[in-house]
Order: sequence, then structure tokens, then C-alpha cells
Amino acid sequence: MSNKIDLWNGGYVTTNVSSVNILEANSCEENRIKWVTDLAAISRGKYEAKRPEGRYKALMKEAALGTPSRPFEFLPVVIDVVYDENSARLYNPNNKQLITKMHVYSFHNSFGGPMGYIKGMTLYTNMRACINAGIAYEKIPYNTPEEIKEGKFFAIRGKAPMFVWAQVPNTHIFLSKEAQSDRYAPKFDYWLPEDFMERLKKYCQEYKNTKEATTEMLQIGPHVCIMLTMQTDEDRIEFMTNISQNQVMLLFKELGYKTEIYTRAMYYFKYKEFISVAWGVNPKTWEHLFNERNANKDIWKNGTQHDTEIMVNAIKKLYKETYND
Repeated sequence: MSNKIDLWNGGYVTTNVSSVNILEANSCEENRIKWVTDLAAISRGKYEAKRPEGRYKALMKEAALGTPSRPFEFLPVVIDVVYDENSARLYNPNNKQLITKMHVYSFHNSFGGPMGYIKGMTLYTNMRACINAGIAYEKIPYNTPEEIKEGKFFAIRGKAPMFVWAQVPNTHIFLSKEAQSDRYAPKFDYWLPEDFMERLKKYCQEYKNTKEATTEMLQIGPHVCIMLTMQTDEDRIEFMTNISQNQVMLLFKELGYKTEIYTRAMYYFKYKEFISVAWGVNPKTWEHLFNERNANKDIWKNGTQHDTEIMVNAIKKLYKETYND
């Protein structure tokens, strides 16, 4: 089973998000610390924290009002729940001891929406939601791999141009996510269309053969010829980031790319690395993403941008392989 799919020229999606097995992310305190800090390291473009224990403590108090930071949403928690129209009682699934009793309104406010999903008598949630609901850390249960697997907990790390990242996962609110800060991003790490060189060569030939060049050709023709002499995409990208924004957009327009591409050059071509995590048992998470972004065309098809569709189909492949769906 493949756990990484390479995309475009440097993009990818992988289930290798931590040295901790995903099904054991909440099996013990050591794994909790490693899992959270490994995934949180994405913000700095890294795969793990240098001092995980200290980083874990800092993240626990990093959000507003001294509450846990977003990476604690990545730590899965499974709790047994019994509730009626007035109250909800939460139990440790391992020893069946009562964790807390809440008013039913407080329960749904704390664990509804993106924060949790109830299936039968089981609540699938995360560490951040539990602490924000007022549950003491020491009462939040560890979970077995079987409990995590039952909820189809799934996490991916990806690298995509910003215009894809803006749609996957950024617009899907039921996916917890974190991304690399631009402060730590490589300077010239940009996406280029797969057929860029093919179109470049064709356009350069047209430019040379055209007796009466258009105004647009006169503006960008020399740039095209220069780029053809360069040996690598990295050299071409650096060149394009040093000419005017208008010339770059005109270049992609003249090469025949659609509006959704040339209007985004070059800034939105910049690569963004990200983490995305969610309970698959919730139909509003991964399955919704697959439906909305044309990975399930027999169910729904819309005008999803081509490269977004490529990314989502790769995520779907890894998800289906993980859970044998």
C-alpha cells in the first residue's frame, strides 16, 4: 500500500504525518505528546519538534485565554455518551467511569459542528474540544487502536500551490488543519503547470516566425526566449519572480492557460505545506470533500479546478487504501 503520492513538480500528499502510528495517537501520554508536536511542526516547515515535551506544554496554553492551540484538534478522543433531552453523561470507554455530566445544550455547543460526531452511544471528538468543554486533562481517556479505527480517524500531510490549498482543505470547515507559515517557506518554491515547457517552446517558435508581432508578444517574447535557455524549473521560477506581475500574468495568458490560472500567477502558485485531520465516520468530513471536489463523479460533479481535483483524488486514494473501502 502506497503512503505517498507525488503530484506536479514537487507537490505531494502522504499519510506519513508522524513517527507515531495514527491508530495509537491517543494510546498513551508519550504518543499524545509526539503526535501533537509532530503535526504542529508543519507551521515551521518541519516534521517534528526539537523539544516535544516543552512544545506540548506551550501549545496547551498558546490559544486565546490560555486554552489549547489548534494542533490539539489533531489528537483524537473517543468517549462513551448517554444523553437525553436535559443532560449528557460522558464515560471513559475503558473503565466505564463517569467523566462528567453536562447540560445537553452545553454538550452540543461544545462537541457539535466540526468538533465532534456522535454515532450511537459513541462521541468522536478531540483533545482541544474536551479541554475547552471544561473536562480536566487527567480525566480525558486514552483510546485503543480499535476505537480510533472504528471512527476512521485519518490525517494527511500535503504540499500544493496556494490556489489548491485555499480549496483543500481551507474551505472545508469540518477538516481540522494547520499550514506552514510563509516566514518559514522556501523563497522560490512555486508550482508550474506540467505542460509549461511544452507551451513555452511552441510560443517561442511562434514569436520567432511572426513578422508582425503583437504588443503582447513584444512584451513577453524575449522573456520566453530567455527561459528556454535555463536548465531547471527553479531557474525559470526565480526569473519570473523578478519580472513584473503584469508580465507574468500576460505570459501565462499568452501561453493559452485559463483565467483561473493566469490571474493567480505568481503569488498563488507558491507552494503551501499543510496538515489536515478529521474523523472519517463523520459524513461531513472526508466523504464530503470527495463529493464536493469531483472525486466521486457518479454522485456529484461541478466546476472544480483541475489541479484541486488532482489533489483530492490522491487524498481519496490514500483514505480508501487505509480503510479498505
